[in-house]
Amino acid sequence: MYKGWTPEYAAQARGLYNRALELDPKNIEAMVALAGVDTIVGVTLLSDDRAAHLAAAEATLVKALSFAPNHAFAHVVLGGVSIITNRAAQGIAECELALALDHNLASAHWQIGLAKYFVGRGAETETHINEAFRLSPRDILAYHWLVLLGMVRLDLTADVEAVSWFRRGIEANRNYPMAISPLHSRCLVRWMRRGLLLGLDLRSFQALRSVASAMAHRLTIQPSSLRASASMRACAWRGYRKGDVADVSKAVML
Repeated sequence: MYKGWTPEYAAQARGLYNRALELDPKNIEAMVALAGVDTIVGVTLLSDDRAAHLAAAEATLVKALSFAPNHAFAHVVLGGVSIITNRAAQGIAECELALALDHNLASAHWQIGLAKYFVGRGAETETHINEAFRLSPRDILAYHWLVLLGMVRLDLTADVEAVSWFRRGIEANRNYPMAISPLHSRCLVRWMRRGLLLGLDLRSFQALRSVASAMAHRLTIQPSSLRASASMRACAWRGYRKGDVADVSKAVML
């Protein structure tokens, strides 16, 4: 049963998959699952060393694909690792290959939509998310898809529609902070798209998240608002210096 992503559950899963690989070093499914755990830990910042987990995931997937080059889901996970490490084009290619091998992979469509949003092609994202919903209308991770559609709508200045998508994301998972605070989400995603969160340790990220949350509360959308504040769409980073991510107090919203 899916119980969410926590460091404890990730550690338990990693232990089980490593045990499986001890019994059968060529167990492809265990390799792909282990890489999936490392990807989740890296993406969701469940560890201070996200870069190490993402690198481990990629190495494991490359190994798995050397044994089973047509393993569709391995290509999906590898696509996800590429996308989150600023290689969107490579990630899209991996997901497209996965769909060529198995056209029912909803997660591949979602990741292509995410990658296109990251590279400024958000207008194309909704088509991919719609296809993901067609394939898996009750997907356990659908709240991610709903929030992404909200982000896309913000980029297109369709703010009322964006709020609607965020609310649907909240209904799907009330514990998902990226849906609960759309403005907070906006800041974090803007910075993520610029690569500014890569290399952050967990403590710095949490501090950054607190700054973004405070700005979100300051600019909360009221239900009666027909349009969001222009400031919300001007989220930017000031005072950022490469290699110096500790002073997150310099993050401001213009």
